[in-house]
Amino acid sequence: MKLLKIMGYLKRYWYVAILPPLFMLGEVYFLLLIPKTSGNIIVVGITDQNLPKVIEMSLMMLLFTTLSVVFGYLSQYFSNVASNEVANDLRIETFTKSLNMSFTNLDEFQVGKVITRVTSDTNIIRMMIRTILRTFLRAPILIFGAIFMVVTLSPKLAITLLVAIPFMFIANYIIIKKSFPKFRLVQEKLENINTFTQENLENIRVVKAFNRKEYVIDKFDEYINELQDTTIKANIITSLNSPIFQFVTNFCVVAVIYIGGLDVIAEKYNAGNIIAFLGYLSQIMMALNLISGLILEFPRAGASA
Repeated sequence: MKLLKIMGYLKRYWYVAILPPLFMLGEVYFLLLIPKTSGNIIVVGITDQNLPKVIEMSLMMLLFTTLSVVFGYLSQYFSNVASNEVANDLRIETFTKSLNMSFTNLDEFQVGKVITRVTSDTNIIRMMIRTILRTFLRAPILIFGAIFMVVTLSPKLAITLLVAIPFMFIANYIIIKKSFPKFRLVQEKLENINTFTQENLENIRVVKAFNRKEYVIDKFDEYINELQDTTIKANIITSLNSPIFQFVTNFCVVAVIYIGGLDVIAEKYNAGNIIAFLGYLSQIMMALNLISGLILEFPRAGASA
């Protein structure tokens, strides 16, 4: 709920926030044209041995790549602008509310928490908003577009995706469920460090007067070690995402090459379509990886909201 409330800040900058998805559509469109064109080059170059046609289609691929890069850059640029505007508003409002707190609230709400909210928490939320504006919309559209293309190329080979995609989402669900409490603890440990640092720097004369320097250093070291241990435990869980993704991707590639290779040998299929299929498969798995990365950011952003 807190994240949804924060996303409401984008309404103030709707004229900027609407641009990343629009440019992203152009980027995805040209990305989807590249694998099919590369497959056609193989067919034309090997089967028909038509060199002028190969050169023509190669130039088309270069054009598609250039346009996708341009649209991708514009989408990234405006998503950065929108997310930074929201982050600035959050910092100003957080700081203003802290100044308007009653003395009772100030006693209960530690200064370190305010510092964490204004700095690291806001930065995490900024990155989350930027990712949502670009990846959260780009990846699903790219996945559905690429799936449509692979089904058009070969419904038989597309069956491999029926195994890969559900497996990836189930794995991500388990990782999120296990990592969210850990990131909440990381947030608490970081707030403790900020509060402890703030209090001791403000009272440095008292610390020196009572010769408490060694005690303060040992206590700070204890807080740092707690933060380190908790962060490592949280990252151990989320780091499982990468090897799982690599395993599923390699499994799909091997399955496509084996099944498709048999069809090519039996002359039911041509090598160009296999190349195109692998290109779309790469796009699908890359988009799934982006979604996985975005989903794994939710526990961190949820703890910061």
